[in-house]
Amino acid sequence: MRLSPLLLLLLAATQLLVAPASAIYEDQAGLFDWRFQAVGAVKFAILGGESAAASSSSSSTASHYRGWVFVATESNAVAALSSASGDIVWRQVFSENDAIDGMILHGNGLFTLSENGRRLRKWLPEAGTIVWEHLVDVGDHSGEAQLLAATSSNRAVVVVVAGGVVAAFDASGQPTASSNWQAKLPEGFAAVSARVNADEAQIVGRLSGALSVVSVDFLTAAVTPVGTVADQQSSRVSFFGDDGLLLASLNGALTFASISKRTTVTLQSSLAKTSPIPEVSITLLSASMAVVSFDRHHHVFVHQSGASVAVARTITGAYVFAPVVNKGAASVVAIQVNTQDTLVSVWSLASVESSQKDLPSPAVLPALDRSPVFGDSAATELPSGRFPWRAFTHATISPSSPFAALVVQSDGRLVMLTVSQEAASSAGSNRALWAREEALASVVQSEFADLPSRQADTLDHEFGHSAGFVGRITTQTKQLLAALLSPASLLSPVLSIVAPAAKTSKRAVLAHPSLLDASYPGAEGLTPDNFGFRKVIVAVTETGSVFGLSTDDGAILWKARINSAPSDGLALDISGSSSLFVLRTTAHFPLPPAVAIVATGKGRSVTFVLNPITGKLFPTMHASGQEHDALTGVVELPFVASQVLLLPTVGPSEARVLLFVNPSDTRAETVPKSAAAVAAVQQYDKLTPIHVYSVEADGRGLRGYSLEFSGSNEHIRLAPTWTVAWASDDERVAAVASRASYERINSVGRVLGDRNVLYKYLNPSMLAVGTLSSSAASRTSRNLHVYVINTVTGAIIFRAVHDKASVPVIVQCENWVVYQFWNAKARRTEITVLEMFEDESRAAEKTTFSAFDGALPTVLRQSFIFPTSISTMAVTTTVGGITNKQILAALPAGWIFALDKFLLDPRRPVGTPSEEDKEEGLIPYMAELPFMTTSIINYNQTISRLRGIHTGPAALESASLVFAHGVDIFHTRVHPSKTFDVLNEDFNFFLLMTTLVVLIVGTIVSSSMLKRKRLEAAWQ
Repeated sequence: MRLSPLLLLLLAATQLLVAPASAIYEDQAGLFDWRFQAVGAVKFAILGGESAAASSSSSSTASHYRGWVFVATESNAVAALSSASGDIVWRQVFSENDAIDGMILHGNGLFTLSENGRRLRKWLPEAGTIVWEHLVDVGDHSGEAQLLAATSSNRAVVVVVAGGVVAAFDASGQPTASSNWQAKLPEGFAAVSARVNADEAQIVGRLSGALSVVSVDFLTAAVTPVGTVADQQSSRVSFFGDDGLLLASLNGALTFASISKRTTVTLQSSLAKTSPIPEVSITLLSASMAVVSFDRHHHVFVHQSGASVAVARTITGAYVFAPVVNKGAASVVAIQVNTQDTLVSVWSLASVESSQKDLPSPAVLPALDRSPVFGDSAATELPSGRFPWRAFTHATISPSSPFAALVVQSDGRLVMLTVSQEAASSAGSNRALWAREEALASVVQSEFADLPSRQADTLDHEFGHSAGFVGRITTQTKQLLAALLSPASLLSPVLSIVAPAAKTSKRAVLAHPSLLDASYPGAEGLTPDNFGFRKVIVAVTETGSVFGLSTDDGAILWKARINSAPSDGLALDISGSSSLFVLRTTAHFPLPPAVAIVATGKGRSVTFVLNPITGKLFPTMHASGQEHDALTGVVELPFVASQVLLLPTVGPSEARVLLFVNPSDTRAETVPKSAAAVAAVQQYDKLTPIHVYSVEADGRGLRGYSLEFSGSNEHIRLAPTWTVAWASDDERVAAVASRASYERINSVGRVLGDRNVLYKYLNPSMLAVGTLSSSAASRTSRNLHVYVINTVTGAIIFRAVHDKASVPVIVQCENWVVYQFWNAKARRTEITVLEMFEDESRAAEKTTFSAFDGALPTVLRQSFIFPTSISTMAVTTTVGGITNKQILAALPAGWIFALDKFLLDPRRPVGTPSEEDKEEGLIPYMAELPFMTTSIINYNQTISRLRGIHTGPAALESASLVFAHGVDIFHTRVHPSKTFDVLNEDFNFFLLMTTLVVLIVGTIVSSSMLKRKRLEAAWQ
């Protein structure tokens, strides 16, 4: 039977669609990829499986998780950790907008409250599966919410307090209308604190400028006013004693208010602080004792005896406190952590009450975090970070029983301690069990750093400044002896071919005893491999920690902290999208590589320059006789930069120059901050004029600037050159994308099927901008506007409008732009590609490119349908730019989908392709893009809440390195055009070696036979 031409065409198209799929075999999983699973900075914790009704919980199920730690985190995750090892037993991660407000273990379940008190969930503690979920009607409340445990009529009840609503739910079974109730608090009531007392809940909230206290009966749901006290503009309010409130303010004032008497007692007026206190916390140690911590350094213990309330004692120092409840006398654990050691003290509340007695001496443990602090090299105290320090403990049997304490550092790092309640002299049981670097759950930016080669050190010894003829002979003699004395090193290449070493899966974990003091080994001893896969990943986190990770197995090579709350009180923020830059690589030996981290604060920008191999800051002042290096460790600028640009020019010491732009006062600064760096920028600007742009503060337009240099060559000013205003007044910038500075372009044209060439429009100043505006038909729906703008002249190269669309995700590479959005009208996810080419009539005449050329390119575009939404996208990068491109799309399910660029080709023919199209290899257009599971590069290693993907080149042209981060982090490598420059893993090396040996032996034998034959012939 003869197949029709149309059927043959469809079969060919199917084959082309299937060919790009590149999967891995089962035994390859984990060989060149790894994943870290994190939970994030802990917000709530329950140790030892002790529930609110722990005394009544004696089932075998409860004993199953008795050794676990239940945590709820700032990353919106709830998990169970092993208290012995820190490993994750189970974990559930909520959406980004589902922040957790509370967590309790009560009755026969684990309960979490999230989304500002709107969502209550019950979980099976032993499995982490959800039992039920209930939505609480809290109206438009957007503040704090509380989750309380109670017992009413001999049944376990959970109480939700959010805004002006109080709701109760049966904690033992399924929530039903008969077992639940909800009560409305007085109009305008905003709850700030609550507690459970017998069969009622007492709630304090702000109402009409005062603090009002009400009670809610569990049986009747009746709301009864209790009393009102004057509001002291307090930041923290907590119930204290039977009839009182503790009010703490950000200026250090501390007040006790009696609810029934409506009187107040000032316990502390204020603290001598030049700036407001960033954090105030109140920790209840018992019914009559509380500790109020101001700024982690000033702690006030308040004690109530009868009707008298007074300050028991005041302690200064970087402490974190947690109550220790046991069947004997209650106590408090005080933990002080710094870079030198860790001090752990257990004080009985009786000793704290008596200010005349000295508190017991602390037990001294090794330092829990020895990571250096950027910005304060002499600091002995760990800096403050995004989160407050916290500590959690569990109930003990007796005052002599040891207990566990979970310490949460300000960068999210977790440390589990076991603490003895006996005297400090018997501190043998005071030790750290494990640590978890949970700061890695908040990575905001990353870069790949090359490792220095072994030859660099050899060349330094052999041809360095101090090396002469004797030094060279000595070095070469040592190399010869090392080779002769180690025959295995000579045979290792052959042995590795004949019998390849067994490969093991890389499954790294975040919790390990080696993480206890955070004094990591560094990458000085590492050397690059032949294919350039082994590198250092520099990861900057939102919490102020910076990590150096090995691409081999994800091991932490070094860690450092940025002093995000220095002595002047100007907090630094490094969560921006442009905060990490590579200034110098290992190619400029003997100068060390350098990366720059940019942080912003009130009225200033600060740059930290560090060595990505060691994780150490560059010195501020260089020693005499040292190799001159213009880079210094800390550079502070007197303004907040709205944009930081990595210029292509190389300044002093072979380092690329950073340009800090502040359009509000038209000034710019360079890093390195020197006249030589400015001169280098000026010299480059003469050859290739530098133009910068900025987005208006309200997102209503763009502005372009050129650089102006003063006569002294020390200052740079911004000269406005153009302005772009959007077509609609309500348009706002939603997304911006430009070409990567490290992008390599191998081909400037595209060969067609008829052997003509389409020349790419390779404008390095091209910018893709997505804006949103309200729809003319409906003010609730929005229109998407996509612009392609020349940032040198401000000319709009292309503009498209999509009705009823969402915020786009845009990526730009070479001469094309790809963006994704949700089409609300068609209810589907669409991907649109724009590809720009030079005008065919002028392309052959052009020998140079100029951004000032007014001729617009030819823009080809096409749209496709994708089966799921995309959160972010990236493009693969290779060392030479020869390999085909892949778009790496982050999917909501935690997958990274590799989409080949040739599938997103606007030139794909609609209908039957012509002979030229077939010759060019174009695939017939199909609206739906194929979704093959084999194109998911992280297979079953899903990444929770995937936020970013960074790619980098390897030494192999076929390979591109990938680092993805969300709550988890993941690394792998991809081969978009397959491994065309390296042999496959299943290549028969033994057969190759056998063939070579046979050929060599055959050549020798046949040569000998030929000589003998010729000799015999000569004698005849």
